[in-house]
Amino acid sequence: MTPTTTLALPSGAMLGNYHLRFEETTLAQVQQVVGVNSGIARQGDAGESIYWLCYTIPGKHAGQRLWLIADGEMGGQEHDITELMVQSVSGAVPTSDCPALPSRFQPARFDNSPVWPGMSREKVVLNTGGGNQNGNWLFLSSEKWVRPGTCEEAAQENSMYIHTVFGRVDIVDTGQITAC
Repeated sequence: MTPTTTLALPSGAMLGNYHLRFEETTLAQVQQVVGVNSGIARQGDAGESIYWLCYTIPGKHAGQRLWLIADGEMGGQEHDITELMVQSVSGAVPTSDCPALPSRFQPARFDNSPVWPGMSREKVVLNTGGGNQNGNWLFLSSEKWVRPGTCEEAAQENSMYIHTVFGRVDIVDTGQITAC
């Protein structure tokens, strides 16, 4: 991946005052802290699998669905969160597999970015530089070298995909992967 920005992209998110960090916080930890158990869902096999938790943030007109995702390979056996996706959903109501995020864990937001569903595309471009643009999608990526404990040097890649409709953000998908 060729970096498109020198901005600090999200390295996690804030759920109220709770800070979850990509590649450090596990899905089970979030379940325990939030206290609402929807069960960790799974799709795919082995390195092609993903695991996730879903929460609903109800809203007056458009609520949001928030997915905390662990890549089956890069998230390890503990299912470290590697990605977070949030989407505007008209009339979002909690379900058994996507319960309401308790109010004490709101507002939800990214730790290094003001981008969130509902923001204008114009404001996103002003805040981020716009990155690569393809139709209704904006894509931002960054890379830095880090020294994790398991290898001498590793590339840490952060990405953010932003979808807009009618000039407003409706989907944000951001994540982090560190590889030797």
